[in-house]
This record gives sequence, structure tokens and C-alpha cells, in this order.
Amino acid sequence: MTRCNALFFLLSLALCLPLQAETRTWHIAIEEGNWDYFPGNLPRTDINALQPEQRDTLTASAGQPGSLYRKVLYRAYTDATFTQLAAQPAWLGFLGPVLRAEVGDQLELVVRNKAARPYSIHIHGLPPAENGVAVPPGSTHTYRWQIDAGAGPGPHDASSIAWFYHSDVDTLRDIHAGLAGVLIVTRRGLARDNGMPLDVDQEWVIASSITDENLSWLITDNQPGAPATSSSAARQNRIVNLNGFTQGSLPMPHAERCQRVRFYHLALGEDREEIALRVHGNTLTEQGHRIDTLNTPIHSITIADMLATRSGRWQIGASQPALHRAGLHGRYQVSPSPHICD
Repeated sequence: MTRCNALFFLLSLALCLPLQAETRTWHIAIEEGNWDYFPGNLPRTDINALQPEQRDTLTASAGQPGSLYRKVLYRAYTDATFTQLAAQPAWLGFLGPVLRAEVGDQLELVVRNKAARPYSIHIHGLPPAENGVAVPPGSTHTYRWQIDAGAGPGPHDASSIAWFYHSDVDTLRDIHAGLAGVLIVTRRGLARDNGMPLDVDQEWVIASSITDENLSWLITDNQPGAPATSSSAARQNRIVNLNGFTQGSLPMPHAERCQRVRFYHLALGEDREEIALRVHGNTLTEQGHRIDTLNTPIHSITIADMLATRSGRWQIGASQPALHRAGLHGRYQVSPSPHICD
């Protein structure tokens, strides 16, 4: 056998061998903490520049917390000691960690509940056997799911799809308290070691949320004495935000020119059927169609790809005027690059 034929034989054999499945383990704590929807130490967060109604909503007053609320959040740790937080991008905000898996893998979530009441993790699109198991305060539970083909991309999908996860002990109150995140599943054989798709350079998870703090378990912590009773006070507790940041305070996701960015847009809220998020500056592609707006039904995820061809700082925000005025907007940045985009 010639050297060329031998090399071809070995390469063909390697391609035919079954891919090794992995167990992807995450250590996640459920914990209470303070969250600022409008942090004043970030650029473009001058409260005096807002309209009076917006400024009143974000200003603390008697019985009203302003922009600072007590939340319950999913937070990833580096190991089972739950002592060191895992790194995550600032723009991800109050969302839980972005979980990743490849079709064929086993997903293992070691969850420790540091909060004051039972919570859980429920992942839409995965088998129900592990979904809905409540973790009592002070306890640790390990969830395990087999990521089969039904949880992965279909024949007309991109190389990855995403599923919404949240606590469902009391779904409405748990989500508005802060317990929500996204699982990304990549097609078999198309994932990097960390589960990210091979054909994109970056993944941006953006949740457009109408968070109603009146529905949170922690409303009495945020308003000592009694929850809001007047309609104006109740309205002040409804915060329109991107990943927990309102009125342009989202830390900017950053890409370099010619990078391929995959958007995962999650819509959260109760009083609308969908949220439309417009991406300025660069064109998106969704299932072969060019678009500039991600129209996403509530509690669903829309996926689109962007080739970052235009450098600069560009706005992302609700195309619905009322939501945009209420604070559903932010920006992203594309840095110059000498590369020629394909």
C-alpha cells in the first residue's frame, strides 16, 4: 500500500469511527443577592438625561427601591466547593450561565440551593424525567439529561439551537424573581471542546425582559412593610430590560470586524405575545432570509447569525416604541479589523 493510499485509508477510518460522547458538568448555585438595573458606574447611565417618568421609575423613594432590587439568580461556580465563581461576560447580566452541550452528550448540573425557599431547574425541550425536581434550601441535587437528537438542531436549523431554562416550583414567581437562562445544543460533530459551534466566532444571548418585581418572591424584601398597592407604585416595579440592564446600561457585547456572531434572543414577559428586537448596523440571517429584527414569542428563543462587516457602536433595541421608551435598548460594538470579510 502506498503512503498516499495508507493515509487516505486511515483518514476514512477516522471519519467512520463513532464520536466519543462527553459528560458536561456544571456547578450552579441558586442564591439571593442585590441587582442594579441601572448601574451608575457604567457609561451612558446618567439618570439626569432620562425623561421625568423614566427618572422617577429608577429613583429610590419612600417604599420604592428605585433601580436596586433583591433577586434570586443562577450562578455558575468552577467546582463542587462552590467557592469561586466561574467567569462570564458582563453583558450576560442576571441571566444564568450559558449551558452548552453537543448532541450525544450527557448534561450534568450539580445544583446547590443557597436561597431561602425551594427552587429547581426545568429545561424546555429536554425529557421530563429530571425536570421539576425541587431543591430544598441548603440542599444539593444533581440533574442529569441525555442530549439526544430530538434536543438538537433539525435538518433546517443552524448548527446549534437553544432552549430556555428556569425554575418551575412556581414558574411565574420564580422567573420574575430572576431564575432564567439558556442551554445551547450543537449538532453532533460540529462542536468545539467547550460545546460552542465550529462555524461561529461568538454567541450572544440577549433576553428582552419585562420583569415584574410585583410577582417576585422577594417583593416584600424590596418594599419593606407591604407590597405596592397603588397602580403607580406597581408600575414602577415593572422593569423593562436587556439581560437585567435598562435604559442603555447593557455592557456592550464586542466583536471584531468579519467575525460571525450568533444571536440567541429570549423574550420574557406576561402581557405581550412577542417582543421584537431590532439590530442596527449589520444584517442578520435567519434560515437563509436577511432580517434586521428578531420577532420572538414570549418564553421562546429566536436564532439569527450576523457577519460583522460594519465597525462602530450600534444599537439593539425594541422595535415597539413603547418598550423602547421604557428602557428596552442597549448597544454592541464591532472593532475594526484588517481582514476581508467573506
